[in-house]
Amino acid sequence: MKKYYETKIDIGSKILSAQEIMHVLEDAANGDTARLGLNFEGMIRKYRAFWMLARCIVRLDKPVIGPGELICRTCHRGFNGVLAYRDYDLLLNGEKLGEVVQVWIISDIATRKMLRPDSLPGFDLPDSEDPRDTQIAKIKAPKELKYAGTYIVSPEDIDGNGHMNNTRYLGAAQSVLDEDFKAVSFQVGFLKESMLGDRISLYRADTDAGIYIRGCHDNGTACFDVLFFDKNEDI
Repeated sequence: MKKYYETKIDIGSKILSAQEIMHVLEDAANGDTARLGLNFEGMIRKYRAFWMLARCIVRLDKPVIGPGELICRTCHRGFNGVLAYRDYDLLLNGEKLGEVVQVWIISDIATRKMLRPDSLPGFDLPDSEDPRDTQIAKIKAPKELKYAGTYIVSPEDIDGNGHMNNTRYLGAAQSVLDEDFKAVSFQVGFLKESMLGDRISLYRADTDAGIYIRGCHDNGTACFDVLFFDKNEDI
């Protein structure tokens, strides 16, 4: 069995948004874990646990713009304690656009506590034969943020884990960006689960590093943050 998993998508003439890029990554990760019996259904059945995305960094040379075939290749790099690193390559019409790294954790479905892989009997996820060394630090939040809008978690946002799907946070962030903004490179951190009906207040800061968005629940707790590295000035 190959250590990497590959998906191919005809994107037509679309320009993929950050949310759509996250969908592509999610489908590839789901496909890779499914062939090993460690997707959502397998993890619930075997361990009463599920995968939860914690961090993601997307580094592309240019926007994902069709027409063409988008190939997404992914493999599990390995664990660092409770953190599972997953690497991706994105290629459009055979040209490599860039790389993606994600950090996942395994969470107990009932308690939501993080689980170590060595605590799961028979758990076996093959490591990459060509591991990378990219790490993902937490995003450094600006000191001054301005309120930019509110997002209410709807039934369409909820996934099989019973919480807001990770791709939908990017949709929330995009709702306070300019309509013609094109996602190229970005980093996102998933800090707290959001449930159906939750109100997420969105705050924005334009910095030298890029456009920073933070989402907070009504109690002030941050549930996600994202930094769009590109201001689109030259795109």
